[in-house]
Amino acid sequence: MGNVEYKETSYVSMKLGALLVLILCTSAVLACGGGGGSNGTPTDTSNNDTSTADTTSALFTAHIFELDKIDRIYPLGNLNGGYDESTGLTVPLAWIKSSVISEGGKVAIYAPTDMDMQYYAYYQFDTDPAEWALTFTINSNLTLRLDHVSEVTQEIMDGTTSTPVESSAGLPPTTALSFTAGELLGYTTGTYQANNWNVMLYDSAHTNIFVNQERYEVDSVGEFLRTAVCPWDQYDDEMKAEYYAKLGIDSAGEVSNCGTVSQDMEETLSGQWHFDSDTSTGITVARDGVYDSPFAIYNNDVGTIQIHQINATRYEIETTNSSYMDPASVTTSHCYELASTFDSSDAGHLYLSIVSSTEMRMYHASSGACPSSFPTTGYKTYYR
Repeated sequence: MGNVEYKETSYVSMKLGALLVLILCTSAVLACGGGGGSNGTPTDTSNNDTSTADTTSALFTAHIFELDKIDRIYPLGNLNGGYDESTGLTVPLAWIKSSVISEGGKVAIYAPTDMDMQYYAYYQFDTDPAEWALTFTINSNLTLRLDHVSEVTQEIMDGTTSTPVESSAGLPPTTALSFTAGELLGYTTGTYQANNWNVMLYDSAHTNIFVNQERYEVDSVGEFLRTAVCPWDQYDDEMKAEYYAKLGIDSAGEVSNCGTVSQDMEETLSGQWHFDSDTSTGITVARDGVYDSPFAIYNNDVGTIQIHQINATRYEIETTNSSYMDPASVTTSHCYELASTFDSSDAGHLYLSIVSSTEMRMYHASSGACPSSFPTTGYKTYYR
């Protein structure tokens, strides 16, 4: 079997300082579904999905990690900062309690159900600590991926490697590795910058819906965005409630649902936008001056507008900002006043104008207040 490339992505958390999150990706092709959408009044596509498989046979019966050591868990659909951010929407991010780290502790990781290892990566870049990324097959539909695993059991090491490499390319284990529910897989302290780590579940029978569905049927990033589901929903009601109680952006219990991958709202600003109008280019990372692609703007689960990103910088618009307007309610144009997330200094403005249900124009100035109308030159055009 050949190598499977994991996608390396650097993330910078504007609220918590430097934060590196390595997003795990593979090139395995999963099934996809059709698109949706209509003309007229704005339509919320983020809650639309299709699911044709009964996954109750894969119901998780064992805790995947020690919940008492976790401070909070980001719901699906919340970006964490960084340049190539698309796959971050598929990642429930678990933040380890600072008290655990300060006391030299670590979080045990277990198999939530019976499963087989599909791929592994044991990587180390520069002087960063070595980390594992592990991919497991649960059944014909479900794939579980764990990233930023600090230590693995001797069984896993014997069936893979004991030497990290400067590549996050996924490899099949050298011997077949199967695990039963509740079996120890290893331990984690999370990323060394922020002490968080990733649990990702993908269901090939599930389809998340975007405004322009064709774009998400091209490459592996689109595949993950289409098929990502909430891992905690695989538990029974009692265990599921324990994970849901940890959901939040700044603290546990802030939100009551596991989120949704797609932030797209048809005929509004909300969601993802791209440079190329040709959907066959898929999710392509690109930069043109101060403009980045993919670009995302949406209201997160606690009401803060996330703008990701402009001039390699992520911005947040709080409700106290005079230019605050939920992107899902903008159907023509709007200008946002930007400020540094670190010191609140003036960072200029971002003017966005909807041309059609699949086209938007964007203008950014690094200083000064919003103009009275959208500029006629110097803007960048984006597409769904």
